[in-house]
Amino acid sequence: MKKGKNILIWLSSITGILCFIVYVLIDNKAAADNEIKKDLSPVPYAVSAAYATETEVPGASVFRGHIAAKNIINIFSEGEGKLTSSAILLGKNLSKGQVIGRIDRTIKTAANQINVLGLAKAKTDYETARRNAARFEALLKEDNASYVEVENARLQLSSAEMQLKTYQQQLTISNKEVGQLNIVSPANGIIVEKKSNPGDYISPGTLLGVIAEMDHVLVKVFVPEQLITKIQVGRTVSIRPDVYVNTSLKGKIKTIIPLANEAKAFPVEIEIHNPETTPLMSGMNVSVHFNEDLFSKALTIPRTALLRDVKGNYVYVIDSRKNPLRKAVVPGRDIGTTVEIKEGLKKGDLVISSGQGNIEPGKVLKSYTLN
Repeated sequence: MKKGKNILIWLSSITGILCFIVYVLIDNKAAADNEIKKDLSPVPYAVSAAYATETEVPGASVFRGHIAAKNIINIFSEGEGKLTSSAILLGKNLSKGQVIGRIDRTIKTAANQINVLGLAKAKTDYETARRNAARFEALLKEDNASYVEVENARLQLSSAEMQLKTYQQQLTISNKEVGQLNIVSPANGIIVEKKSNPGDYISPGTLLGVIAEMDHVLVKVFVPEQLITKIQVGRTVSIRPDVYVNTSLKGKIKTIIPLANEAKAFPVEIEIHNPETTPLMSGMNVSVHFNEDLFSKALTIPRTALLRDVKGNYVYVIDSRKNPLRKAVVPGRDIGTTVEIKEGLKKGDLVISSGQGNIEPGKVLKSYTLN
């Protein structure tokens, strides 16, 4: 009897403990469910927003180009002989007509002196022959000279005249050859290639060096066919060199070459004065701004509103229920602190310009501030 009573007490204790455990578990589950509900409740956040607006913007079209020398000029020798001196040095500035080299003058000067003396004698011989011919012509009229003597005098005069002309021609040539012993710069510019050294034997046509004309330079750029009909030779454009930040230079369209490349773009050359304060060098990259005096309307939004990921460019648009909706867009030009939108938005669309990082499931847009 006593043993049965103990078993009953033991079973009652176990039952009580189990009931307590079940109660605790149920209570903990209810508390956990409440915490989950709290975590899943919407979290409010705020953003900044702006309307997509139409703005009057310059109608400029910008293309990339590069600087090139206005002219590349070869320096050729006109004379023949040993190069005794030369100022043809890489990077040296030259002026047109400046003497930049000399050829040995010994042989040419001696030949020229011989021609000078020969011409002087030819003039004397000619004058003597002319007087003799005139004298015999007069004697013939008085029957004091024969026809043979007159004819001989005429032949001597003709020979002397031919000799005189020969020496005159030879002296002209030798004077020119002596003048060609001085090598002069054919243009203003900078030596960019050196092809000769003192001591070299040179002849007419020998390449001595290369000059780049840099007082004025060319900007070479390719313009697509959509714009080529809107530009004209002589029109002013803006040139902005990459190396000189915030520097804008003016140039004039010099040439439009009517031969497109495979990309349907036409070569255009623009001439620009090379300023001393911001010297331009061949090969420098520049931006060329066409039609800056024209204006057009563009749909713009703050640049901070435009986002990009692997799917492309997009913005968040706030709908009538204050829900942020992702919209794909096609951006255009950067215009100050704004960006042009070519496709994807319309005038009056409200886009989020800051705070996009708060947009995620489980959060709700509480308010926005207009920029």
